[in-house]
Amino acid sequence: MAMRRRSTLRWLGLILLVMCVLPTVMFYTWGPPINGGATGAAQLGFLQAGESAALLRPGHFNSWKKREGELRLRDAKLNIINCEPKTDIAFIKTHKTGGTTVMQILHRFGYLRNTSFLLPHNDINDLYPHGLLNPNLYLPPIQHGHGILTYHTVYDRPSIIKHLSENSTFFTIIREPLSHLKSTFSYYRLSRLMEDYESTEMEAMIKFLEDPGRYDTKFNTDSPSRPVSFTRNPMALELGFPVDKLQNTAGDPSSEEIKNFLQRISRDLDLVMIMEYFEESLVLLRRLMCWDLQDILYLRYNSYEYSNVTVPPGLVDIHKRWDTVDYALYDHFNRTLWEKIQKEGNDFRQELNHFKDVENKVRTHCASPKDHLPTIVERSPWNQQFLIDSTFCTWLKASHMCYWTLLRDRSLKFHMSTDQRKTTPLSNRKQPFFVKLSRKLRVSSGIHSPPFCLLCGEVQKYCSDHEYVSHIYQEGHISSSQSSSNRLELQGWHGGDPLPPA
Repeated sequence: MAMRRRSTLRWLGLILLVMCVLPTVMFYTWGPPINGGATGAAQLGFLQAGESAALLRPGHFNSWKKREGELRLRDAKLNIINCEPKTDIAFIKTHKTGGTTVMQILHRFGYLRNTSFLLPHNDINDLYPHGLLNPNLYLPPIQHGHGILTYHTVYDRPSIIKHLSENSTFFTIIREPLSHLKSTFSYYRLSRLMEDYESTEMEAMIKFLEDPGRYDTKFNTDSPSRPVSFTRNPMALELGFPVDKLQNTAGDPSSEEIKNFLQRISRDLDLVMIMEYFEESLVLLRRLMCWDLQDILYLRYNSYEYSNVTVPPGLVDIHKRWDTVDYALYDHFNRTLWEKIQKEGNDFRQELNHFKDVENKVRTHCASPKDHLPTIVERSPWNQQFLIDSTFCTWLKASHMCYWTLLRDRSLKFHMSTDQRKTTPLSNRKQPFFVKLSRKLRVSSGIHSPPFCLLCGEVQKYCSDHEYVSHIYQEGHISSSQSSSNRLELQGWHGGDPLPPA
């Protein structure tokens, strides 16, 4: 009797195992690849050996492009993809507006497609405010030119198009000015620069609003890690509003200088995103860029809670007079954002709801402390079917400093001579390569050295071991057998969490 019961339990266990594994096997075997350049790594995961992983390697780039073209032709017939994705991008990143979250979307998009970024050389803020004028502050492009700008710089279109295609898509993001001031005070701890220090940042901000002119000059610094202006029209100045015109605009949103500025920005930029309507802005961006919906999935970065405070109406009026250009900028592009949405038609709301639903699935899956079966996102009019798995979460969660470091490392290796860039395949090396994983990933020191990396110290500082192993697999340094599950055994690891600000 006991033997029969054990036999029955074994059969039940086998049936449950087949039921769990079969959907994933069927997806890998017959499911459609992901749209875009992340086909292999994002769908199969860097631990899954196979053809898709091989397609990501430099020698197989043309094969991947051919396959991607075939997929787009197929999906065009299904009315899923009916335009060519745009990859030349100029994102004008403004301070304290949600720009780092947008930058992470662009980091992931360009990194997985091996796109050439316009990269600050030694410091992530080297391009700010006018670093594009100094060739020593940025790295040369990979292959035929820079494709993406996503780092802080003051908007100067002539300087930008010297590096990027004139046909690049230009866009930025702004936020409600009083909310921007609260965030600025909290993030930069501006109370420390005030003579009569208040107990909290919000109390200090109220004190500041009573007499902005008294404190503003104490806040401004020449550091590239700080905005050109903390409190007076900071967003407008970063979008190129002339400093010498500020005196002519105080308290007068209808001035000619402001009108001309808004007309120029409206003409120059293809989209101005609004932080308060971030999801709506991202859906507009996806449509503008002709991307797959998975390309705009995100986790928030550099988002900090601060104690809210009600600002008396009289002080709000003072702030509007002090920050006149930014209020005019926000009012204008908040209005035009909704005008654009109105023109998109009835399916915009459907896509927005679908996007929010997928976002919830992503956050739930990637926040889990344990690895589990991939979450399948079904095909829709706005995306191909794709997997939310360990690799997807790794590149979604990698910090901006990690991406910047890996992109620079990739660029520096590209510009080495051919002889310097040649490496012996790991399978032919005398000393065995190994990676052990237990509760925390431990990697043999051999891969934190050339030829696998050139900025090895920075890689160790900014990237988790898991992210780095994912990277060297992405670069083709690890063969499929060396990265298969019998050599790397992931248990409860999704990659690095976003780093706190330096």
